Amino acid sequence: MEEAIKARRKLALKRHPDRNPGNDEATKMMQEINDAFQKVERILTANREAKVGQFECTDDESDYEEMTGAQKRKYKQKQQKQQRDKQ
Repeated sequence: MEEAIKARRKLALKRHPDRNPGNDEATKMMQEINDAFQKVERILTANREAKVGQFECTDDESDYEEMTGAQKRKYKQKQQKQQRDKQ
């Protein structure tokens, strides 16, 4: 996602209508950039949401840093359930 944001910023700086006054093509290009970014953002968000619950509770927390907030909550809930089940 970070790469997409950086690429959009770079293109926006070049093609923004405020930097290209009177250039109708710049306005059209900026709209296309925004539309493309929104599509990429929706896809990445959907992929991230689809991964919720994908991580299993193990002693290895190497995946923990890569998890979103919802994934971390679900991970902690699974760990707590496993601990209750052991007792």
